[in-house]
Amino acid sequence: MAWRSAPAAIGHRLMMGSTTGGLWASDEGGDRWATVAAHLPPIYAVRFG
Repeated sequence: MAWRSAPAAIGHRLMMGSTTGGLWASDEGGDRWATVAAHLPPIYAVRFG
């Protein structure tokens, strides 16, 4: 269960991280998601740079 999330978006590309350490990415506007990492430290912000 993700208690909080940190989303970021550029066009149809989205990323979301959670305080439970999950990081997901979508190149399809959120229709499909891929796990980037599952066991990171808590994520409070995601930024494209």
